[in-house]
Amino acid sequence: MVQGLEALTKMGYPGRFIIAGRDRSGENNVVAYGITGRSPPSRARKLIHDKKTDVIRTEVTDKKLLEQGNPALLIYPAVVPIKNGFIVGNGAQTNLLYTAFVNSANNLNSYTAARLILQYAYKHPHFIYDPQFGWIDLTSYEPDNPHFTPRISACVLPRNVAFYIVRHDKN
Repeated sequence: MVQGLEALTKMGYPGRFIIAGRDRSGENNVVAYGITGRSPPSRARKLIHDKKTDVIRTEVTDKKLLEQGNPALLIYPAVVPIKNGFIVGNGAQTNLLYTAFVNSANNLNSYTAARLILQYAYKHPHFIYDPQFGWIDLTSYEPDNPHFTPRISACVLPRNVAFYIVRHDKN
């Protein structure tokens, strides 16, 4: 694992990435989230740990620079603790995943619970309004032409881990 992380440090732009699973003992959840940016607005943010909520989220470092981009695509909760696990996402869909978790509370003991939470979250389109892009579907890739950043999500629970990736045809 360390070799893989070292390889990321040598990349010019590794993008936003998520590593999720269990440690070698199988006893502990492991989540790593990384954020880099191609554009100046994307680089005008950082990850912070909100001690009140225990959520790791993006935060503005240069408001004027960030406004040249799209805050709706750049400011979001990245890692959200849930009962015995985590929800992780590279965009605003993380809120949608949390809602799916809350609504799936009765199914959390199954070996497929992580997958079920992600399937529930992405089952139907969910839109937010943004003045720059109009309606943005959180269950689709990001409308950041020409990149069309994939939406990458993970759910980590004691018995299982699941990923869900939505990409544009060009990716």
